[in-house]
Amino acid sequence: MSMIGLFIVTLVLTVGVQLYLRNTYGKWERVANASGLTGADTARAILRANGLDDVKVEAVPGQLTDHYDPRTRTVRLSEAHFRVPSVAGSAVAAHEVGHALQHAQA
Repeated sequence: MSMIGLFIVTLVLTVGVQLYLRNTYGKWERVANASGLTGADTARAILRANGLDDVKVEAVPGQLTDHYDPRTRTVRLSEAHFRVPSVAGSAVAAHEVGHALQHAQA
């Protein structure tokens, strides 16, 4: 396969995965979770259950700007994930807390 062919295949696969993820995320962003917990509540519950009460959870502006900052030991969730009890918000919060757990375990 030529370099151009490989580039085109890679580009098509990348765009396809992005479309799939956006569609799936969009679907679950609109579905309330059964617990009624916001992303912030979910993050704090997982942190507390793992003895990481010193890790902060903060809201950050933007969409899909969620991240864990190991320098300040802070989980930052986008406004929608921080405040809204959606399936996507809880999933994203759990994912970011996973980074804090990994960091704590070195």
